[in-house]
Amino acid sequence: MKSVTNVEFFNGIAGRLFALLYEKFPFYSDVDFNSLGKDLVDKNDYDGAWNISELAEATVYWLADAGYIWLKEPPEFGDHHTAVLSPKGFEVLKATPEVIDKSKPLGEKIVELSKDKLSSGLNKAVEFAISQGFKMMLMGS
Repeated sequence: MKSVTNVEFFNGIAGRLFALLYEKFPFYSDVDFNSLGKDLVDKNDYDGAWNISELAEATVYWLADAGYIWLKEPPEFGDHHTAVLSPKGFEVLKATPEVIDKSKPLGEKIVELSKDKLSSGLNKAVEFAISQGFKMMLMGS
C-alpha cells in the first residue's frame, strides 16, 4: 500500500477545485467538500489517517486565504460554499509553462489531469500553480 501524504491530497483537491472554477470562470460555482476528495485515490492507497472532507475544507480555506480563490460563505448551515477564481488564480491558470505543457494553458492541463485519480502530473501542475502565485505576490502583482 502506498501511503498518500496530506500534501498530495491537498494538491489533488486543489487541482479539482482549480479545474471546476477554471471551467466555470467568471461565475461562482458550488463547492462541495465531500465531492472534491471523492475517489481521488484507491482505498488501498489510503490508510485513513486524514478525514478527506475535512482536508478538502481546509484546502479550500487555505486557497482563499492565499488569494487564489474568492469564497462566499453559505448563508445558512448546510448550504454549499460558492467560489470563483480570483484575478491571481485566473492569471496563474492562464499561464502556459514549458515545464508542464507549453501548448495549452495550465488551467486546461489541470482540467485534464483532475478527471482521474491523483497523479504525479496533477501534483506537479498544482505545485507549479501555487509557486507561480507566490512569485506574483513577491513581485507585487
